[in-house]
Amino acid sequence: FLHERVSAFLMFTGRHDRFQGLAFRLNVDPGFAFYILNKKANTLWAEAGYDFQYDRRTNLALDENAAAVAANMDAIMEAEMNGETPPEPLAVLDPVFSNHAYRLFLGYSNRMTETISFDTGVEWLHSFVDPAIYRLNWDNNLTVSLAKRFSLGLTFTLRYENKPLPTVRPLDTITSVNLIYRFI
Repeated sequence: FLHERVSAFLMFTGRHDRFQGLAFRLNVDPGFAFYILNKKANTLWAEAGYDFQYDRRTNLALDENAAAVAANMDAIMEAEMNGETPPEPLAVLDPVFSNHAYRLFLGYSNRMTETISFDTGVEWLHSFVDPAIYRLNWDNNLTVSLAKRFSLGLTFTLRYENKPLPTVRPLDTITSVNLIYRFI
């Protein structure tokens, strides 16, 4: 914390997501947070910063892209032979992709009772490299304490990427139920 309401941070995240064609995604996010409401039971804060993204794509995603590019080339040639407007050509993907973006985040945490808490946060990432690329992530978590060290967590995550790989859907959602044991 630089002040009671301002902090600086450096966050590293990594994930594997075969549904998005990612063998590995690394994000490095330095930034600042401003705490609008900083109470024990309720916390509301905003973050702003930079995001470096490094993607290594799966072989399956690269193979699917190669097949889609070949089919697209066939469709372009057929449309041109028939005097029709051809579809937009697809690009051959590189095995790795990196991006630089700005990052905005808004989070809220509510400790409703001693045993129930709710956390939510929405993150916006917008590319500096290609302004047409952006991502939106939204996380929700409801945690209920079952015993002194055991809790039950219900989570919902939404990940939207407006320009995913050609064979990947732009919206990905995850719903999970977690049994949590706290050691400390």
